[in-house]
Amino acid sequence: MRLKTLIRQIFNDSKQSAGARTVVAILANKHEITLTRYLASKLMSQMGLVSCQIKSHKYKHADEEHKAYDNLLDRSFRPAAPNQIWTGDVTYVRIKGGWCYLAVVIDLFARCVVGFSISDSPDSFLTASALQMAY
Repeated sequence: MRLKTLIRQIFNDSKQSAGARTVVAILANKHEITLTRYLASKLMSQMGLVSCQIKSHKYKHADEEHKAYDNLLDRSFRPAAPNQIWTGDVTYVRIKGGWCYLAVVIDLFARCVVGFSISDSPDSFLTASALQMAY
């Protein structure tokens, strides 16, 4: 009964965000109680405690396969002069309202950003805008 009371207190102190792993860590560090995360999960489930952590971002699956292009660089990442080889990437960043996407173009000679773009959707306009800025 004492263990369940401690688990509920830890859960409530975390604003209902603590999962079984967090509960086990707090019990071990603050209360010197050793407990497996599986038992903690079982007890939390019996008490109806469910963590309200944000679920991970799910990628969308393409409807059709993308074209495959030849590897022109063949891992040769040392150009002799500026603006010979540009490379880029698109990544997503979590913000308060959801997700935003960042496209970056890098000059491999100077190893610096020569163009970038931010958008709320990861489409061709995002990458084209980053390339336009780099150009």
